[in-house]
Amino acid sequence: DLLPDQSPELFQKWIFRFLYDIIATSTKYPLVSGIYRFATFVMNICLKLDYFKSNRSEAITRDGIEMMEIDINENEQVTAVCSLVRRFAHEVLSRQKQYRDDLLVSCLQFIISLPSECIDYDFANYVPAIQIALSIGLTYLPLAEQTINSLERWSQSTSLNLPNFYNQILPYLDDFLRLSYDQGDDVNVRAVVSSLQEKTRLNSKSKRVLPTRMLKKTKQIKH
Repeated sequence: DLLPDQSPELFQKWIFRFLYDIIATSTKYPLVSGIYRFATFVMNICLKLDYFKSNRSEAITRDGIEMMEIDINENEQVTAVCSLVRRFAHEVLSRQKQYRDDLLVSCLQFIISLPSECIDYDFANYVPAIQIALSIGLTYLPLAEQTINSLERWSQSTSLNLPNFYNQILPYLDDFLRLSYDQGDDVNVRAVVSSLQEKTRLNSKSKRVLPTRMLKKTKQIKH
């Protein structure tokens, strides 16, 4: 837990190797939720470092990943990591359909931790997982908060073009607007609900934020 907050730059040169090992381990032990948490840990460090913004190159093919040596040239590392993330993310999207409880949540947390640079070309494939995360988030608010934070982050990407998917996502956000601030006895629960409501009520002056007017219209949209 100290590394992302204290010295994330120390981990930068190990990102490819660590992620490669995580993916290899997940192939052997796909039902271990901790593996997906490790992958989320790596993504959080990448986000903190703006790792994928430093050198956006053409993605290499999946066949290229299979043939790649572990000791990869540093100049190619960002492209290689992005390709690894994309491949693993698609595997997780397929696996999570069969999972439940903590294992499902771990997979969803990895999906919503992904940087826009790795999912912008096929974001439509990730929408069902986002919908599931928001649905589960109604009873597990930390996941809802993480998902909405990711939506806000993804909305900053011009290549991802999140507004194209508002009609599929906003009905699930509308459920949070119906929550009462006083729901639950836990102070932390009330704080998260309040935070979610505030975020979903952001003004719509910028195209980069989730528009309140669209949120209001979602009451007329069926799930």
